[in-house]
Amino acid sequence: MTDIPLILDLKAAFGLLTRIPVRLDYAAVSRRGAANVWAYPLVGLAVGGLAGGLGWALTAAGVPAGMGAGLVLVVLVLLT
Repeated sequence: MTDIPLILDLKAAFGLLTRIPVRLDYAAVSRRGAANVWAYPLVGLAVGGLAGGLGWALTAAGVPAGMGAGLVLVVLVLLT
């Protein structure tokens, strides 16, 4: 099954920029070349949004700021 370029680019960006396992058609990704760089900011938005949401949830739960920041950093390191 061949993905449309939009989905292929997003999958390639997530596969490159995170540790999330993504199944890719490497031949199709290599044919697109650097055309998938437009998706990099979207991956950053998703990762940053996840970290920000986690930080907000920890703050709302009453976790001290330093401990919350440390937990958010651990999640970011594990994700990327």
